[in-house]
Amino acid sequence: MICWDADFPAAIRQAGEQNVDLLFISAHDTAKIRGIHAGMSIFRAVENGIPIFRQTGAGVSVVSDGYGRVVNRVDTFEENNAGAWGGEQMVKTPVGSIATLYPKIGDGFGQAMLVGLIGLVGFALIKRWRRNNSAAVSVAASSG
Repeated sequence: MICWDADFPAAIRQAGEQNVDLLFISAHDTAKIRGIHAGMSIFRAVENGIPIFRQTGAGVSVVSDGYGRVVNRVDTFEENNAGAWGGEQMVKTPVGSIATLYPKIGDGFGQAMLVGLIGLVGFALIKRWRRNNSAAVSVAASSG
């Protein structure tokens, strides 16, 4: 997986569907976006139950297991990690996927919640409309 691709659910979901044991992500971040990209990689790893090894030329290099527990984290923009090999990671990496629902159902649960929300809002609007119309009919009947 290359850099930005790790931010998109569909890309990593393919790896989750295939029960990949370890996902390598190569990246090169700027100082402003380094935290969000590393966080998204970990989020996608948990979503699909895949350990990740994210190595950057610049930015946050991270290793996490399929539960999102960070095994190692190196930020090349921090002062103590400056230098030619500042972002290098030498770490025992967890291997082995964890079964999660996301590779199987995808965004189906979220889409079902959206349909339910639209139904509830529609029901509330219809109920409010009926209440306002019945109040208008009552006022018209009592004044006539």
